[in-house]
Amino acid sequence: MAAPVAAAAYRWSGRLMSRVDRQSHAAAAETADRLVEFARRRPALRAFGRAAEDHELLDAAPREQRAKARAAVRIRVPGIAGFALAVQLCLT
Repeated sequence: MAAPVAAAAYRWSGRLMSRVDRQSHAAAAETADRLVEFARRRPALRAFGRAAEDHELLDAAPREQRAKARAAVRIRVPGIAGFALAVQLCLT
């Protein structure tokens, strides 16, 4: 009886982790894309005197990545705790 409970908890926590990893990767890729885009256009921005202006998309990307990281922690902790609890219950 213990093996099916542990297996179900493992699958559940694995799905949670997989979803969080996809979201985190997407946010990190978006941030990297914005930074590369800004770096490539930096000479043109300097040439036309716009280097010091607000760069809304560039500023928003790290904020979004931080928000996704905080959400990842909120989702990962219950997954890890749920699996640990299931294993503990199976072993005691």
